[in-house]
Amino acid sequence: FPAAAQRAAVATITTEKLRNYLTFIASDALGGRDTPSPGLDAAAEFIAFHLRQWGYRPAGDGGTVFQKMVLQ
Repeated sequence: FPAAAQRAAVATITTEKLRNYLTFIASDALGGRDTPSPGLDAAAEFIAFHLRQWGYRPAGDGGTVFQKMVLQ
């Protein structure tokens, strides 16, 4: 992540934006984000979308921002 791009991304973060992001992630609309659940998937997609918008390079499985984990 180039330093200039990082500074530009950080400069766009506001208290209001952070409040809006966290309000969505914590909202009842995501149904508690049980593992596994549609709410958890929606939260992950929301975060992945923003990471792509902010220019972060994927470092997860198959060139994505996701990493699969086996839960037993």
